[in-house]
Amino acid sequence: MAESANKGAKVNGNSVAEIRAKLREMRKVIGKKIRLQRKKRDMDTKILARKIGLSQGSVSNIEKGRQSVTAERLWQIALALGCTPNDLLPPVPDNFKDYEANLRKLETSDAEEFAKSVILSSDSVK
Repeated sequence: MAESANKGAKVNGNSVAEIRAKLREMRKVIGKKIRLQRKKRDMDTKILARKIGLSQGSVSNIEKGRQSVTAERLWQIALALGCTPNDLLPPVPDNFKDYEANLRKLETSDAEEFAKSVILSSDSVK
């Protein structure tokens, strides 16, 4: 039911599926950057996991882009690796200002509806 409700939902010209794909790609980039920073310090996943209070499997999943990271967890990882959170984030796209301006144009109710549809559809995917 939730899937059909948001099939036509779009934000900034992107469908729910396109946004999910972009989020997956962002998770992969963050994971690769975490792995790069960890390897630079000759640290294995077990040590990083212990430092940030996660299992070794969770760290591995984060590095592979299978598991998302909260802002708080990103800070913990950065501190454990001796870098900044910015070192672990993807670069800002050139068209970010356009994207930001388009998001501001959305009415609050549209943004809330879209957020609900994404949440509902992600619940049905699990």
